[in-house]
Amino acid sequence: MKVKVISQEVDHKFFSENLVELAFSNLYENIEIGKYYVVQAIVFWKNIPFYYIYEYDDDFYPKPICYKYFEVVDESFPRCWRLVVDEGSGGHCQSFLVFGEWADSLDMYERLIDGDEQALKIFKKYKNLLG
Repeated sequence: MKVKVISQEVDHKFFSENLVELAFSNLYENIEIGKYYVVQAIVFWKNIPFYYIYEYDDDFYPKPICYKYFEVVDESFPRCWRLVVDEGSGGHCQSFLVFGEWADSLDMYERLIDGDEQALKIFKKYKNLLG
């Protein structure tokens, strides 16, 4: 799946109160209008999809960025993605379209951020596989 950045601004009213901080954080300062990204995973927070993308080729982990900043240019899903629903996410239902190892261990991304070697190897494998 590929997306293209179409905006660096999103209407503030779009986001629920709980997502405003994430939606308008500095996560988005490095995306460039017109640039294409390969989506590594999609996680839905309160029914709002966030695309996990590598902003730079040498990034160690993909960043979650709200779909409103993008236009989908290739809507084909990778064969390695699985759908997982987690009903224990802070009292909210959360859905994931992610590769198998992440689907089997929903804390995989947090482990990656924390520097877990195995998680780093797994994410690197899919970064290479997906592009």
